[in-house]
Parts: sequence; structure tokens; C-alpha cells
Amino acid sequence: MTYYIIIRGPAAGGKTTISKKLAAKLHAHYISFDKIRERTGLGFSEEDRIKANEVALPEAKEKLDRIVHPPLLRRLRVGIQEALREDEDRPVVVDAALIVEWGIEDWFDTVVAVRTPERMQIERLVRRNGLSGGIRSCLRIISS
Repeated sequence: MTYYIIIRGPAAGGKTTISKKLAAKLHAHYISFDKIRERTGLGFSEEDRIKANEVALPEAKEKLDRIVHPPLLRRLRVGIQEALREDEDRPVVVDAALIVEWGIEDWFDTVVAVRTPERMQIERLVRRNGLSGGIRSCLRIISS
């Protein structure tokens, strides 16, 4: 029986770092939702998502999510199935942020929520994304 673990949390919260380390420790399959989003071309970068959240009406954002999320979730399901075909006895660790919002928490045996101090998130965003917009721009990313 395969064990499914999802790591969720805020932007720059350390999800990827924790997910990769956990997958290595458990000799598990590692699946990055960010990579799925990049490969399909259906998702948005963090910065694009922030800009859209600033100008989009909530109804428009919800409509866009209803269009974009189903194919992304189908691709996630395919990614999990492909990993299991490779080796069905290894656990699966998925690195993704919005599990509860997508309503797929029941796909997983364990949901790990990463919590990170805001100051650390800001430091990680500046270092990772090269943000020069200061704290205000970082806080928009964290809260989106």
C-alpha cells in the first residue's frame, strides 16, 4: 500500500525544502505542483498571481480558478499515477500550497501544514525572487 503525503503552506514558507528532504529521507517519490504548473503552462507565476489578485474582482478570480484548476489537478493525478507505476511501494510526497482550497485533502493520508514566521518568509522571497519592491511587495505575496 502506498502512503500519500502532501506538504502545504504559504509562499516562501519552506514547502519545497521540507518536501524534498522528507522525500529523500523516506525514499519517496517527489512531485512538485509548481513544476506541473510550469510544464502545462496553465498556472501563473507568483508575481503574476499577485498582480491579478490586486486588480481582479473576486468573481473573476473564482471563474478563472474553475477553468484552470481542473486540468492542473488532473495532471497532478497523472503525476502520482506515473510515480506509482515506477515503484508502487514507495510513498508519494507532493509539494503544493492550496490543498484545502482545491478540496483534494482526501487524496492524501497525511497533510503537513508548514508554518513560517513572516520575517523568514520575507527574507526567503527577497533571496529567492530577487524582489526589490521591499516589504510591501513581499507582504502581498505572502497574503495572496
